[in-house]
Order: sequence, then C-alpha cells, then structure tokens
Amino acid sequence: MAKVRIGDLIEIQTHKGLFYAQYTHDDPDYGELIQVCKTCFRKRPNLIDIAIEDVGIITFFPLNAAIRMEIFTVIGNIDVPEELRAFPVFRVRGYMDKHGTVKQWKFWNGKNTWPIAWLTELTEEQKKLPIRGSWNDTLLIERLQEGWTPEQYSVGV
Repeated sequence: MAKVRIGDLIEIQTHKGLFYAQYTHDDPDYGELIQVCKTCFRKRPNLIDIAIEDVGIITFFPLNAAIRMEIFTVIGNIDVPEELRAFPVFRVRGYMDKHGTVKQWKFWNGKNTWPIAWLTELTEEQKKLPIRGSWNDTLLIERLQEGWTPEQYSVGV
C-alpha cells in the first residue's frame, strides 16, 4: 500500500457523521500533521465542497498506520490551501502544579520553542492555538463528536 502524500484528503467516520482532514505537513519528531475541518457531513460531498479552510482541530496523527489498517480512508488529493501551508504554531505545556494547573505555557513552530512570561494568562488568540501532541483515532473521533476546540484546554493560572 502506498504511503500518504501531502495534500491527501482523509475521511473520518463518526457516529455524528463524516469529517474531513487534510494531511498538510510531516515533522521528523511528531510525524504526520492533519488539519480537520469543523463541518460534519451526512454523506460524502464532492471534493470541491470540502472546505478544509474551516479548520477545527490540528494534530499530529499516525496517518499511515490508520490508512494501512483501514481505520480512515484517503478519498483524494488536492493542493494544500495557501492559508494552511505555513507550519502552525502550537501551544506546549510548560510547568504544571500538583493540581494540574498550567503555570507557564510555551509555543512551538516546528523549529523553535519559546515560553511566555511566568504566570501569564493566555490571550484569546493564544487559547485557539493547537496543543502539541499526537492523537490516536479513538481520541480524534471522540473530540470531533463532542465539538472539542483548543480553547477548552486552556487550563491556566
């Protein structure tokens, strides 16, 4: 079976309906990066109707394995939209206290990591940044079904 290629569109079946993701980047440490559109479909639309620009979840995901195991399906390949071509900036937990409260966040752009000031609240825009990590299919489907957004993971000071 062929490996996935940048630009591949992935169909994700959930109890709620169908979601679509695009494979946009590959990182040497974290692997395949997918960006999942927020829109849920009842049936498979035409490729042209899939608005990948309306991204809700950005995460690293073992995509080659999921395709090989037929958990998800590649339904086509299109150019990555201009607005998704730059590697996204991620939030990274810095220091957490014993109660699970994040006392310092860091940011990562695929090459560099930098902290924000100690005990500083995240701005509304920073709360929208994806959380660095790798999800499995179970977590991804669960989060899609519940309408999860990165703002829901803004455990701060």
